[in-house]
Amino acid sequence: MMFLFAVSQSTGFGQSYTPIYGPDTVISRYVYCRDVTTQQPVPFCTLTISTTAYPNTNAHFHNSNRPSSYIATTLGGVSMPPYQTSISVQTDYLGRALIWQKFTFIGQAEQIAACAAICDTANYATGFNKYHDIPCN
Repeated sequence: MMFLFAVSQSTGFGQSYTPIYGPDTVISRYVYCRDVTTQQPVPFCTLTISTTAYPNTNAHFHNSNRPSSYIATTLGGVSMPPYQTSISVQTDYLGRALIWQKFTFIGQAEQIAACAAICDTANYATGFNKYHDIPCN
């Protein structure tokens, strides 16, 4: 079994990442479990989903206890404590599960991983870019 989901990948060592999510943004996404050989959905598959921050990205060189994005199976789960960066989910009869992700205030490159029998990952970033307004106080 393999986890697959469609998001754009970040570019190598550069400081230009795609996709980039605004700080404190919340999104929902489906994660999928598929058979590696046939690419057919695997219903009722258990996936472990986790997020991690890449060290030394976006000019942040203080890497101890650096938080990554929060994930949950409900919108309320990413909006109030206890915040989680690793969860287990079970896919439905179509081989998919809905998760919610809340991005941190820290501008950095991150990775989301999903594991069943093997793992699959996708990169993204949090921070401001020309498509996000920088708040004025």
